Amino acid sequence: RWAKPGAPAASVKASPSAGAGTSGPPTALGGDDSAPAGGGWIAVRSVLGDWRQWALGAAYLLLSIVRSGSADWAVSMLGHPAGGSLSASDVGLSLAAMELGGFIGGIGGGLLSDRVFNGRRAPVMLIAALLGALVVPWALGGGAALSLAALEWGAPASIATSSNMTAVVFFVLGVVTFTPHVL
Repeated sequence: RWAKPGAPAASVKASPSAGAGTSGPPTALGGDDSAPAGGGWIAVRSVLGDWRQWALGAAYLLLSIVRSGSADWAVSMLGHPAGGSLSASDVGLSLAAMELGGFIGGIGGGLLSDRVFNGRRAPVMLIAALLGALVVPWALGGGAALSLAALEWGAPASIATSSNMTAVVFFVLGVVTFTPHVL
């Protein structure tokens, strides 16, 4: 509801019960609202001195290297004229599959952590890391190894092509690298 011109502005309360039934001038909750001396530096020192922050930073650095490196590697090696076996459109499809996997992994990881793990992000990140460790050997082969394995498992040859399996590998790589990034 809008206040009439000239009417006193309503004050913000810490909780609904803090201001229930009161009508007076706004007051500072808790008295002095200024920050303690050196409060900003205390926060900086507590963050920089926490080993978990450094571990998180190192893990994020490695995650970024894998994600960015795989995208650069795909363009330069899979479609390389001298040694790559995929066409430019197949490389583009693989990169698009990685982004799609990242989108689905980000949304799915958030839902999984909220609904299964009661808001805890660490178990989902651990699952993504373990799946990533399983995907890396397949990714190093550019999908050719997965294609051979799929053919041995009885997949139709029209589906188990090297370009399709490379897109599958990059999709899963997107899921496992973007999920921790989003969380």
